[in-house]
Amino acid sequence: TDAFHGVEVIEEELKRREDYQETCSIMNVGMTYSLLHNSGAECRDPLQRRDLLLRKFREKISSDELDKVDKAHSTFWRGWKLKLEEQKRTADHTKMLEELIPGVDAERFLSGDLRYMTDVVMSFIESVKYRKNPILRDVLKLADMYG
Repeated sequence: TDAFHGVEVIEEELKRREDYQETCSIMNVGMTYSLLHNSGAECRDPLQRRDLLLRKFREKISSDELDKVDKAHSTFWRGWKLKLEEQKRTADHTKMLEELIPGVDAERFLSGDLRYMTDVVMSFIESVKYRKNPILRDVLKLADMYG
């Protein structure tokens, strides 16, 4: 499961839970999921990941641990959300670039390689120079974004 789908599953489970203890358990599953997703080395087999997540979900948390967990949760979820928003933003920019300039190496373009960006944009301008269509709007949008 990719990070986006994992977040959807966890968010759906959070919406269905009413008890604070259950909510904390689901959030722990989310934290465990993130660790598994980022490291991937500990559990390469989907069954191992599933078993670990189920075991973590069923664990009971003592009231002393709840305070520690609460502090970690807000920081963790905020960071995770920011990371996913950045991934989505990069994916959106990549899609827009690939639609506008076929054959562009979006990763290199988005990395800030000014020479590559200049070469790609100049090549693009040369290719559309003599076409009579409303491509200028797209070129201006591209220049505004990365100019």
